[in-house]
Amino acid sequence: MRIPPRFKRFAVHGISLLGPPACPACGRPAGKHALSIICPDCKPAFTNRPVCSRCGCFLEQSPMLEMQEVKECRTCRHKQLHFDLARSLAPYQDTWKKAILAFKVRPGGELLKQIVNMCRRFISTGRIPGNWQAMVPVPARRTGMRHAADQLGGKLAERLQLPYEPILRFNRRTRAQRGLNRQARLQNRSHTMAVAYPKVSGRNVLVIDDVITTGATVNECARVLKNAGAAQVGILTLAQSEDYFKFRR
Repeated sequence: MRIPPRFKRFAVHGISLLGPPACPACGRPAGKHALSIICPDCKPAFTNRPVCSRCGCFLEQSPMLEMQEVKECRTCRHKQLHFDLARSLAPYQDTWKKAILAFKVRPGGELLKQIVNMCRRFISTGRIPGNWQAMVPVPARRTGMRHAADQLGGKLAERLQLPYEPILRFNRRTRAQRGLNRQARLQNRSHTMAVAYPKVSGRNVLVIDDVITTGATVNECARVLKNAGAAQVGILTLAQSEDYFKFRR
């Protein structure tokens, strides 16, 4: 017998009243009366910190940076970036890294719901400024593979009531980026993507991915989207590798 969707929602709501949701970073209960699903021990990773307004790399805390907005870091001034801006929720480390690894293996369930809520708040509070008109996920390397960005992007677009356009495809076989040095990563992603069908002309597009390491993959996404007529391309990732700034030098 098929259970009506509204009864499923009531059941989920009832279960949530019996106990608090788990923190997506460490798995501990967030507290029955907590306004945030992130537990107190994990919250410091998500506090505001100075970032480059272009590439979004996290910068070291200093009184000078707190007094002024960083327009562009030194690395950005000398690199060809096809995206207009990038932002990450938090560094790829500690309990948040564990949560993302779990999400990449099994991108669904309560963890997906909680991560979508975090991304929605991140966007709605202006942490990644822009008037976004469509959402595009980073594609899987091979046909038939599942990419966590696809699950995340679809649900997030639904919550924000944005068109969801999974239009990017790899047009040649690529190696996995893990274990490659910076130059190899850039070559591995160079001119590897295409737009399956034009749906972004004149629109501000937000690209969704899980982790940014060198920026090679999302930069290639932005290049083909700009060639397809996108007016502006932003990048939103769940986490930023500790090597992001180093890799881009």
